[in-house]
Amino acid sequence: MKPFRSPLPVVCATLLFAAAPVPAAVLFNLPGSQVATGGGDGVSIVNTGNDTADWITAGGYDTGSATVPLYFSWTANITNNAGETGTGGFFTALQLFKGGERFAVGNTWTSLNWGGFGGGDYELTGSPAYVVGTPANFVMKLDQAANTATVWFNPNLTLLEAAQPAGITTVRSALGINDEFESINVRAGNDTGSTTFSNITIQNTTPFGIPEPTTGLLAGLALLGVIRRRR
Repeated sequence: MKPFRSPLPVVCATLLFAAAPVPAAVLFNLPGSQVATGGGDGVSIVNTGNDTADWITAGGYDTGSATVPLYFSWTANITNNAGETGTGGFFTALQLFKGGERFAVGNTWTSLNWGGFGGGDYELTGSPAYVVGTPANFVMKLDQAANTATVWFNPNLTLLEAAQPAGITTVRSALGINDEFESINVRAGNDTGSTTFSNITIQNTTPFGIPEPTTGLLAGLALLGVIRRRR
């Protein structure tokens, strides 16, 4: 009779390995915060002059020829909307630049809701209003091959991309040259209006559907309990 060998070590290793999230290919990360104020073109957080390994030009993102989508994740907190009259006067955005304004996600000059501009002004699906002093989380997928930008408002990153509710998903299509960029800026104005941008990450793999490590670990422990009982 062959001696019994417990599968527990192998199962443990497999489960722990499966529970670990696959690391994303992060191209740019600003874990701290960046304040934008005063209007104008704002502050460039990354551009073709300081992008590590020249990922903007190497990937073709400056010419609109990229075949790999980019995912932008960030938090925006409007801290002062000075200049807003109720019908306009304030704006803020994380924005693509190339010889001027391209595509932006934030708030437009004539709205009190989250939205953006580039290829025309727009509001996010459901027209969510911004609240001064209340942070909002965004993920944007820029797909130059499809000439589209998809924006998710306060998404649940543990869900798959396709499982995000339609009510928080905005798709902008036929962007033309508005999806090209040589610089990514954060902006806010007019005058003393300001927004704090934080946790800005740009990557070429999806940030969606990555389980929390504790979730996989708990599932693994439950399975181990079943194996032990069968013994």
